[in-house]
Amino acid sequence: MKKQFAKLAAPLFPLLTIAILLFAASCSKSEDEEVKFDKARTQELIKEYDSNGGKLSPEQYDELITNTTLLYTDIKQQMKDLLSITEPLKFAQEYQRLKNDNDFMERITIREQVWRVLVLGQKEFSAENIEAFNELPKESSLIDYYDDQIRTRLTDAIPE
Repeated sequence: MKKQFAKLAAPLFPLLTIAILLFAASCSKSEDEEVKFDKARTQELIKEYDSNGGKLSPEQYDELITNTTLLYTDIKQQMKDLLSITEPLKFAQEYQRLKNDNDFMERITIREQVWRVLVLGQKEFSAENIEAFNELPKESSLIDYYDDQIRTRLTDAIPE
């Protein structure tokens, strides 16, 4: 009986080994995955806020604050990349590319919407929400600063 089992099971061992390795790889992959801004979920939370008379649960605010932090990080990085371009023509071309990038422009619009929800919703924040929110005004101001720097460079590039 043992010999018959061994004969039947022998071809399955490599498959079982592969399955175990794939499972282990998928588990470790999720640990290494970068958390990214979830545009759809952010828009969903904004709509829910508006439909609930300006209220979200502390968990929803936490999710919104986390997503906003990720959004701000993305926007700041793209603006910093633009500002790092020293050649005026390349700078203007990259600016036009960003200006025509629907995803980037949509993120700018979402930034304004989410800021409205977070500022007006502060009265509903939990202590954890308040702590998580505290860095966002600085981040928002930094984005505004980068925007001013970009506009100044564009204005300076226009010949008089």
